[in-house]
Amino acid sequence: MRVSLVLVVLYLVLHWLLGVLSERHGFGSVDGVGAAFSVVTVLVVGLRVTVLVVMPGLLAYRLAMRLLRRGADTET
Repeated sequence: MRVSLVLVVLYLVLHWLLGVLSERHGFGSVDGVGAAFSVVTVLVVGLRVTVLVVMPGLLAYRLAMRLLRRGADTET
């Protein structure tokens, strides 16, 4: 559970940082897209997939396994 909370907080911080970086060095700036902007973008996308796809999948798996074990315990 702590890992999930850490990932969500890290995602929120990096999302905020991406907003700050995009104001300075994002698309349409004179300097172009900087390396920091690109790295933070890749991290945000990776964390977004983790938070929105992987974590709910793991939660559903754990819940299903708990329910199956509970059902198996009551049958015997």
